[in-house]
Amino acid sequence: MGALPVLEFDGLVISQSMTIARFIAKKVGLSGGNTPEDEAKADMIVDLVVDYYDSLKKVYFAGDDEEVKKVKAKAVFDTDVPKFLDNAEKLLREAGGRFFVGDALSWADIGMYNALEPLVDPASPTFVKRMPWFEHETRLRFLDSRPLLKALISRVEEMPAIKAYLEQRRPSEQEPF
Repeated sequence: MGALPVLEFDGLVISQSMTIARFIAKKVGLSGGNTPEDEAKADMIVDLVVDYYDSLKKVYFAGDDEEVKKVKAKAVFDTDVPKFLDNAEKLLREAGGRFFVGDALSWADIGMYNALEPLVDPASPTFVKRMPWFEHETRLRFLDSRPLLKALISRVEEMPAIKAYLEQRRPSEQEPF
């Protein structure tokens, strides 16, 4: 294939991280529902998360100059992040407030959790290693006016299989890219 990551499943070789994630979600029943419309809703949420990560990359890969990173971070965290969070809160509210698609966990909820968790985790390598000057209290404030997203984080974390994984996860497994 010439690209990483790669998944081989029953002789089928798949590359591209989102294609692999979508394939696995379908295989394990987390694609977002039983209809193409529900699956499209889940895909839309995941693409929203991908756009968020693209915004963060402006800071992550801004080089070694901390002052340049701070300037880029201000732009991202003053505009891109609130816009992402507002859109996500609105979509979650429109979906009924518990899950993004239907009444069960989907890969959209897991993807959103993965994006939001660094904002609430005081030891998040996303911030501690890459943006140590971005204080935990400041990160927490992003969710103050977004109660549905805050509740989604707790709801996902309390799912037994996810809770078990989080308890044994190594810190290096927390980095989004």
